Amino acid sequence: MKNDPYPLVSVSIVNYIGRKWLEKCIPSVLATQYPNFEVVLADNASYDGSVDFVKLNYPSRALDSIGPNFQITRMKLYPTILPICLLVSANKRSKSS
Repeated sequence: MKNDPYPLVSVSIVNYIGRKWLEKCIPSVLATQYPNFEVVLADNASYDGSVDFVKLNYPSRALDSIGPNFQITRMKLYPTILPICLLVSANKRSKSS
């Protein structure tokens, strides 16, 4: 990693039938103060309108629709050369400090 004070961080959101969670998760991720990040949604063949929701509301964000029964342990993180990657499940909440 170079001496970049803000290296690129990739936030990968894993989703399966989680549209109601994406409505809160994505704005929360986008509200970060960190200046250099990307958001990638990996959707596991949801049938609840998750993909359409993201395409409509966040057209500039990367979206990877993956096939059914895709196990998170085999998920490919994008891009793999990044030194920092955060994996987020849309239906999990973290406590803020």
